[in-house]
Parts: sequence; structure tokens; C-alpha cells
Amino acid sequence: MVMSTQSQIIPLYKPIGRTPLDTLAAFRKSDPAYANLAMSYAGRLDPAADGVLLALCGDAVLEQEFMSNADKAYDATVIFGIGTDSDDLLGIPHIAATNATLEPEDIAGALHSYVGPCTMSVPVYSSPRVQGRPLYWWARNKRLEEIAIPKRTTTIHSIGAISFDDIRLYDIAAAAEQIAAMVSGDFRQNEIIGAWRGLGHSETVLPAVKFSVSCSSGTYIRSLARELGTRFGTVSFLYQLTRTRVGDYALERAMRVTH
Repeated sequence: MVMSTQSQIIPLYKPIGRTPLDTLAAFRKSDPAYANLAMSYAGRLDPAADGVLLALCGDAVLEQEFMSNADKAYDATVIFGIGTDSDDLLGIPHIAATNATLEPEDIAGALHSYVGPCTMSVPVYSSPRVQGRPLYWWARNKRLEEIAIPKRTTTIHSIGAISFDDIRLYDIAAAAEQIAAMVSGDFRQNEIIGAWRGLGHSETVLPAVKFSVSCSSGTYIRSLARELGTRFGTVSFLYQLTRTRVGDYALERAMRVTH
């Protein structure tokens, strides 16, 4: 790699199953020039998601807050008729007792209605702090009833449906088991795998929408996924998420680390 390492912002591709810290560690391992250099990253990206992660090297670490506040863009897939306690695939599933009839034009209209300032509750398995503890601590310890779930107001710049499809429940369960098995660290993997495995033989077919969204920093696409189901009197969750841009750094420019 022919460039100075003293101050760099390097767009990396974070694969599914890795945390941002895992991705930085793999990048360090791939190039000895970065082994002892101060490094950080801008903008969290959940283990079940993939896409652009900005690695900040050397003096660029001082720009972490600025880069973290950059606008983001995503491609996302939401499935209706089933939800999870984390609002994404790395959660305990629960199926809706009833599932509303969903028409593509109605879903497209609902998506468009979110453009502009938008206030939503953050996912309960997330890191905002409440009374000095991360929100996920309250969720894991089954003490959510003791606190108010934080809400966050952000801005959706644009959003639009890409495609509509049906997905078999046993394919969803298989994907959840696979991703949970890939993730390192404590993410309730055994509990999650067990819960999804119980649905692994279901022939149920569920509706899904894939959409693209451009938004301000701090937008939880998991929250948007949950809110979509509520609009139609059912539950829903974020099945797939790819971050396609952070600020001016697009996915096409992201470096893939093979280690």
C-alpha cells in the first residue's frame, strides 16, 4: 500500500458476522504498516449488517465525531409478519397472531411518508445509555419496564422501494442461525439459534420489501423496519442491511480484507 499512514480515512468493507472492531483487527493483520498505529472507526454497523465502515488511522482519529455524523445510505430488506426483540436477524423471533394483507403500492406509500424529520424509539438492543447503563443491559436483564425507551429524531432524505418478494420462514431461520454462528462476542448466540431452530421447518411464506434509504447520522434502520409493520397492524423486522455510503465514501471504494 503506497500512501502515508500518518492520517488516513480508509473505507473498509465490513462483512456480515464481524463487528467493527473485528474488521479493524483484520485490516491491521493484513498490513503490518498499521500494526502499531492509532486507529478507530466512524459509525457503528451491527454484526448482522455489512457495508462501508470508515477506518480512521493516525491523526484522522481526531475526526471521529465529525465523520460519525456524516449522512449514511443503506439498502435494506424488511420482512412482515414476524418480529424479533432486537428488530433484526440477531434476535429472538415472535410471529404475529394475524398478518394484514400487504399491497406493494401501500408499502411504497408508507415508506415515502417517512421522508423528512422522523422520531422513533431506538431498538432495545442498542447502545444509548439510560441511567448510566447501555440500553441493551436493561433488555438483557429484563428490566425495560423500569425505564423509558429513548427516542431519536433524525432526518430521512430519500427512501424508495426497490423490489417486493416472498420469503419462506425456514429460509429466514436458516439465515439467522448461520449469522448467529458467525458472530464473535456475547450476542446471545445459543439462545438465538435455539429460538430460530424451532421455526426451521415452517413452510410459511412471508412478504418482504427491499428499499434504499439516505438519512442523517443516528438513524436506526432497525427502528424504521419495526415501525413499518406497526403501520399495517402487524410486526416486522430488518432482515438484511447493507450500508452503501458514509458521507462521500461509497461501497464501491471500500477495501475488502480477506484475513
